[in-house]
Amino acid sequence: MSGKSLDIACVVRLMACSALLVFHAVAAEAEDNPAGINRPVTLTVKDKNNNRIKATYTITGIKEAKHLGDGIFLRKPDGKFVIVKFKVKNMSSISFPTDALSNITLIDAKKKRWKRSDSATGSLRLGTRSFTMMKMGSRMEIEDVVVFDIPENVKDYDIALPGGGTVSALKQPKVAGNQRNENKSIAASEAGTRHETIGDANKALDSAWESYKKGDYPAMKVTAGNALIEAKKAGDERAMFVGHYYLALYYVNVKDYHNAIDFGLRAQELGEKMRDDIKLSVVYKLMGRVFEQGGMYKNALLSYEKYLTSIKNIIANEDRAGASDDVFKDAFSHYEDSLTAGFESGLGKRFVAKGHMSVCRIRKKLGELEEAIKSAVKAISAFKESGDLSGELFAWWETAEIHALKHEYGEAIKALEDNMDRAERFGIKRNFIDDIIIYAQKSNDRARVEKYTKMKNE
Repeated sequence: MSGKSLDIACVVRLMACSALLVFHAVAAEAEDNPAGINRPVTLTVKDKNNNRIKATYTITGIKEAKHLGDGIFLRKPDGKFVIVKFKVKNMSSISFPTDALSNITLIDAKKKRWKRSDSATGSLRLGTRSFTMMKMGSRMEIEDVVVFDIPENVKDYDIALPGGGTVSALKQPKVAGNQRNENKSIAASEAGTRHETIGDANKALDSAWESYKKGDYPAMKVTAGNALIEAKKAGDERAMFVGHYYLALYYVNVKDYHNAIDFGLRAQELGEKMRDDIKLSVVYKLMGRVFEQGGMYKNALLSYEKYLTSIKNIIANEDRAGASDDVFKDAFSHYEDSLTAGFESGLGKRFVAKGHMSVCRIRKKLGELEEAIKSAVKAISAFKESGDLSGELFAWWETAEIHALKHEYGEAIKALEDNMDRAERFGIKRNFIDDIIIYAQKSNDRARVEKYTKMKNE
């Protein structure tokens, strides 16, 4: 090898060594000097196939909790829950699986790593795996949450991001005195424009609803998206809730259930934060529909049961229901008006009855027939108290079908025969007769088969 070639080789080696030293120094700095909350961190992340991208993480919240949910949805940790909310943006030009991007861990003071609790994390997402089934496109940003279950005595810990960066729960951004004064000045100057921004958001939401009523879903998506942008600028949680709800509704109608779940869960999180049962009744019902149409029946059942709970809470607090005139204002008046009118007319039981019917339908699909019957019976009682004869009739019809699925054909036939007069009044007598013939055939009840076949042909 010539002297010149040797010199070049030495230079190349030195450059390579320098690069490695820089890399290790940066990695060590990331490990030893964790970032703070709401401070973006850009890292290189790789998936299980060693594909690599640049991603920017922002931890937006870290808090501890002794339980998640309440009532029948209560979940307790072995030690304590640590809930970590974060945003991540794909900074590369290729799509990337979100499960690799959400692979966040917790490191305690003894350098022990804790993986997220899938069950606790899933409970905040209503059990859906949609976040791990998606790919995140170039320049796309998502918000997500992970939950850790760690011992109660672990006090000092950092959050480790995919790619090597860490974020400390204790490190909060400090604001200097001059900066605080500047922030106050900015806040004062923006106060006058905030109401204008809220007004723009509400106008966009009104437009989105009009587009929805016309079946113009693309226009609905655009205007709801614009409303959400304005609502976030103004920090208007009500408008943010409605914006997320409308986008979830849009994605339901175009059968994109992954995105419907994503936006629906964001709306749900806002509703739960505001502790507004009317808002929650809306979003729980929608999420039940999303999960049901997507074939995720256990998740649908959870949502419908939460819907029932929220409706019962509204009924139990008449003052709250009566004072709901401004809950959704113009943008959500279609639902609020019907709901308020129902309670003012003493028809709250009708909402409960329909909730029980939704639960009944899902339990039937899950094969939980005994529980389905119980829900149907509750629905029948609630429909009867509300004076909704048609609702009561259809609940009896559902009850008959469930009895038949249990091979209890005698009970199924009785449920239909007892309601034959009402079935005729509502124009479904022939449907009842057809079902009775089928159940009589399966139970070898020839007399009934002949009787109702003759009635059908008259």
